[in-house]
Amino acid sequence: ETKNAGFIYDIISRNNTNLNQYHLDDIFQNQLKTMSFDLVVISFGENEAYSPAYFSESFKTNLSEIINKFRENKPNIPIILTTPHDSYVTNKPNNRLELATNDIIEVATKSNCAIWNFYKIMGSKGSSENWSRNNLMDSRKTVLTNKGSSLEGDLFYNAIWQSFENYINKI
Repeated sequence: ETKNAGFIYDIISRNNTNLNQYHLDDIFQNQLKTMSFDLVVISFGENEAYSPAYFSESFKTNLSEIINKFRENKPNIPIILTTPHDSYVTNKPNNRLELATNDIIEVATKSNCAIWNFYKIMGSKGSSENWSRNNLMDSRKTVLTNKGSSLEGDLFYNAIWQSFENYINKI
């Protein structure tokens, strides 16, 4: 981090948390007020959908409120919502991930946010079987391996870069 930096990456993240925990977190709220940022990427849904008690309306409300918190500080900030990856729960595909993905897409549309649908990109329901077979997920088909996480990062970066190039070519 220098005065000459053209790009600074920062992250506000906590493992194994859900959207509601951020919504209620005073530290997070203070970070939003003090950070300077030009783009926000929000990734939730995986932990929420893991629980059999996934509540669609509550999830959508909390996600919308987080988006509103960012926009209170920077009204025109571009926001990208990402969907969770496919995974298994109790040795079978987690059906709630498709629900969470659809909820995220709905909130993105209503909130004028971009969407990066990793659930669809990786192959949707049951695709973690192939990812696990190719050492991109653990054998339980619940967590991406380092190789899988790197691939996800590369795919996301390439999607942003391609969108930027498309935008530049239109000017």
